[in-house]
Amino acid sequence: MVDSSEGVQRRRHFRLPYPASERPIMHAGDVKHQVVEIAEGGIRVVLKPGVALNVDDIVSGSIRFHDEQTEAVSGVVLRLDSGHVVVQLTHGISQQRVMQEQAYLRKKYPNFLRRV
Repeated sequence: MVDSSEGVQRRRHFRLPYPASERPIMHAGDVKHQVVEIAEGGIRVVLKPGVALNVDDIVSGSIRFHDEQTEAVSGVVLRLDSGHVVVQLTHGISQQRVMQEQAYLRKKYPNFLRRV
C-alpha cells in the first residue's frame, strides 16, 4: 500500500498476485483453497463456501505450487473480505519461493504483473 501524501511503501513484504488460471492450492485438512496472493508474511485465499473462519483463528496447511513443490504454512486470520481470507503467517513462504513464483509468472505471463 502506498501512502499518497508521501509515496512511501508501507507493506513489509512484496505481495505476488496470481492469474486465476495459475493459482496454487492450499490444502488445509480435507479442504482445498485457491491462493490469490502470496508474500513472505501472508497469503490471501478464496474462502470456500461453508468454511467458517473468524478473525484471530489459527490456520495451517500446505500450499502446492505449479512445480508440484509444497510449503507448509500456518498463521492467524487477519481479515475476511469479499469471499477471501487474509492470513498473517507465523510460519510461511520463503523469500526464495516468492522470487521463483514471480520469475515463473513473468516468463509465462509477461504483461500480467505490469497490470496489477
